[in-house]
Amino acid sequence: MGRLFFAAMMLAGTAWVNAGEKATPPVPMQTAEIVAMKFAPAEGWGLRVSGPAGQSRLEGRKLAFDFTQGATSIGIAPIDRTLLGTPREFRIRVRGKAAGHPLRLRIATHFMTFEKVIGELDANGEVTTGAPPGEGWKWFGGENDGRLHGPMRIVGLFLDRGETADRGELEPVEIRTKAAYPANRACVLLAELRDGPEGKRFVAAARSMLDQEVEGAVSWTVCDWGGDVLAEAKQKLTIPPGGEPIETGIPLPAGDRPFVEAEAKLEIEGQMVSAVQAYQVAPVGAREIAGMNPASFFGMGLYLNRYPAGELMDRAARTARDAGVRWSREDFHWGRIEAKKGQLDWRYYDQLVATAKKNGISIYGLLGGWAPYTKPYSDEGIEDYCRWAEATVAHYRNDIQHWEVWNEPNIFFWQGPKEMYAQLLKRAYAAIKKGNPDALVLGCSTAGIDSNFIRKTMDLGAPFDVLTIHPYRSKLDDRGFIADLRKVGELVRRPDGKLREVWITEMGWATHVPHNSLGQDFQPNTQRQQAQYIARAYIDALASGVSPNISWYDFRNDGTDPIYFEHNMGIMTRDFAPKPAYRAFATMTSVLEGAKVDKQLDLGPGLVACRFTRNDGSAVTAVWSVDRDRPLEAAGTRAIDLMGNQAPAKDGRLRLVLKQWQPVFIVE
Repeated sequence: MGRLFFAAMMLAGTAWVNAGEKATPPVPMQTAEIVAMKFAPAEGWGLRVSGPAGQSRLEGRKLAFDFTQGATSIGIAPIDRTLLGTPREFRIRVRGKAAGHPLRLRIATHFMTFEKVIGELDANGEVTTGAPPGEGWKWFGGENDGRLHGPMRIVGLFLDRGETADRGELEPVEIRTKAAYPANRACVLLAELRDGPEGKRFVAAARSMLDQEVEGAVSWTVCDWGGDVLAEAKQKLTIPPGGEPIETGIPLPAGDRPFVEAEAKLEIEGQMVSAVQAYQVAPVGAREIAGMNPASFFGMGLYLNRYPAGELMDRAARTARDAGVRWSREDFHWGRIEAKKGQLDWRYYDQLVATAKKNGISIYGLLGGWAPYTKPYSDEGIEDYCRWAEATVAHYRNDIQHWEVWNEPNIFFWQGPKEMYAQLLKRAYAAIKKGNPDALVLGCSTAGIDSNFIRKTMDLGAPFDVLTIHPYRSKLDDRGFIADLRKVGELVRRPDGKLREVWITEMGWATHVPHNSLGQDFQPNTQRQQAQYIARAYIDALASGVSPNISWYDFRNDGTDPIYFEHNMGIMTRDFAPKPAYRAFATMTSVLEGAKVDKQLDLGPGLVACRFTRNDGSAVTAVWSVDRDRPLEAAGTRAIDLMGNQAPAKDGRLRLVLKQWQPVFIVE
């Protein structure tokens, strides 16, 4: 999977700017020292060993290391958590010593990892180093350009064997950072719904980088989907210095509602703190299926290949089925199937395919990456890839009819010459057709709609049956998006004049909290906005007439870090709780499954509308306002909003107030 990088990332030390804010003079930067890690249980530290572990273990804060059995590296790694500010220096304190063993610190930004040997733990028990990028830091992955691509995360602390094969014990104490931040963005607020002994509560946690406590207040506004206020509150708060969190909260209002949103705002003199939201979203019921439906529009990046075969994979597929997911994009990892040349092991993917099929979900397979034994970006490597691709396609010829060749070869996921991708696609096309003459080949798979790359690939003679694109964008201009899709559809029109299908195999919006110092590739959105985006994006794509299959990226959050955007692309949280976008998707599929696009309606400059016809002869119109809340009167039997709330007609007429950006389905 991957992302389109919309713009170059802000360099370290550049003040963060909210989406939509006008450019202002640079804000002065300040520096603070705060505790980044305490090695507490909540930080989720776990043991990482390269080679035989021997008696190495992590018990609480105690790390026992054992290099006597051949281990080359012994370390610990936490759950991903974004660091406040832009770190300039790291100071690591440990009780105990490990003389003779180089200590490595590993730091991550988006798709990139920095690593540096920062010294040894001698009797002093403390090591200090400058932060990346800079002298002594190595980097790998992602853009691989040595720059920061977003906020930093500590992802590991490791002892190398060095010249000493001994045993020992350490007790990590803390990691402190000296970090820069804009003077008016010293504070960060997070919010979540928490279930406790007294029931569910919305909880806000505030942190400050200032060196002294500061007085503030948290204002709460709790609303339903229609924007009606359910509760309000204001609470004074004294925030401690040095990044220590402090919490406050309010109870979830009584009542059975499909959606409740609580917005918290932190007011501190001289500080700009982004408002944050927390949600209560009701689950949807189980959905019965009647076999496979490859004609369905409704795909999703389930990535069942990220789960172990068994209960967790089954749960993901069932939960997707209940939302109406009928397609999934799945990575078929070459190295997982063929770790050694000629030794093919299908067992894991056989279970994956069976799990999807049991839940009525069709698969299109993504064939990307190199096996460990081959020579990447060479004629030999391409030959090995095509031999493996042919065998894979042949093995699954009864279950999978669509195969995508590589992921986002127009950016860093392809490290070879761009012209070589055309060679790969041309030869893979022939191999896939040999493995299954009925299979369709999905090609290009570009980050964004990269017309130049697509055109060049075609000019070099690379064939494909379906164009695949990842048209990520910071905001969604509905008419502009539809026009973009039609334009690329014309670009890949077949020589006989017929349109070639354009599948959207990734598209989505993240729901992360803004960082207080560095920007990220994706703009932050509320979960309410994400729910609006998912419905609008699918309906726009269908209205374009060229995109009959759309897959959101992705189904389940990739992690639990509320600030790192990559962890917040899903329509479910990491613990499978539905986000509003999950319920919006489920509502959309329940209304439109089996329907066909009739026509895009022109209701004036402020409205977007598309009419669908259903198998029973009825019609549904999806409509929303793009400029303001506005009244709408229409013929129909009922109106359904994205949370599934229904409003019946009176005397055959519906009288509604369309909320800006919120699609409504008018059922005739």
